Amino acid sequence: MLDIIIWYIPKLEKQNYIDKVILKIESPFLRAAKIYMSKKEENLEEISIETVLDLSVTQIIMLQLLERNLKIPVRFALLQDLNDFILDPKHEISPSSFYNSLKKLEGLGLIQTLKGKDTVGKKIGLKSTSKAQKAIRLINKFTLPWAVSLNELLSNMIPELIQKAGLPTEESEKADNLILLSFDGSMDPNMYRYFQDNWSKEVYFLADDTTTKRLKKRGIIGFHQSKFTSKIREANDFFDGCCLYHYQRGKNIYGIENKELLKELNRVMKPGGALVAQTLAPLPNVGNIYVDSLAELYSSQPFFYSCKEEDLIQDLRDAGFKDVDSMEHKGFIFSWGSIPG
Repeated sequence: MLDIIIWYIPKLEKQNYIDKVILKIESPFLRAAKIYMSKKEENLEEISIETVLDLSVTQIIMLQLLERNLKIPVRFALLQDLNDFILDPKHEISPSSFYNSLKKLEGLGLIQTLKGKDTVGKKIGLKSTSKAQKAIRLINKFTLPWAVSLNELLSNMIPELIQKAGLPTEESEKADNLILLSFDGSMDPNMYRYFQDNWSKEVYFLADDTTTKRLKKRGIIGFHQSKFTSKIREANDFFDGCCLYHYQRGKNIYGIENKELLKELNRVMKPGGALVAQTLAPLPNVGNIYVDSLAELYSSQPFFYSCKEEDLIQDLRDAGFKDVDSMEHKGFIFSWGSIPG
């Protein structure tokens, strides 16, 4: 995946410029790292986030090239492969910069140098370690989410969904109270402002204290915090509408399984109220080795949440919502249901 990202980097003018390119992705990289590193996985335990954060784009490319090489390359061959990859003969990576990068990668335990002799004389070969493979997986884990921009698509879809679900539109009177819930604790500020400006006079966010603080730091302010203990604290028939963001089937959120949470949302919604849920469709296998490999990698990441359309519909029906319907658009699944009036 990084190969694809790197191909879109503008012409690489100098080595120090290449190293600075990483700064463009470092901020979201760090944010994602803080979210997911607390959830350690067995196959990543030997790699610390500090190891990969300190790598330049050049060094990441070098690791990728070593991983792809079926034979153990000598240092000069890897340098040649690196410059061929960049495809800019005017600004090739210098040998001194290249060897400094090798020294750093070896010091981090990501490559090994192998000395040997052939008929020509001594050559020094290079080999990536198992730690390098895990480092690449960790890098993909935190860079893949930023390869796809979703906000514009979602923003364009929301008005249509509001109309389909029977919720207030921009031309109609605002509802009194709206409750939002994000299954991964995130919310785009532009999306939130849309709900705040067009949907409801008062917006509530079902979140714990930690999530609430994080949302406010992102500039999402002016909402009421709705808490969940054994039940949602608001009374019966309180909310006019509900929007579920990043729905994940079977996930335990705030100490309750999502089916029970849906029943609670049903309880606190007014007769005639409506709920809209958004999730991602499972990625299909299209029979193309490149596309399917990327889809498999993308699907395995913690940020990728998905639910079958029929399962989401069934979950809403089981929770007591009526007139449940759904639509799929460009990999998104949207479903909605209502409370009988």
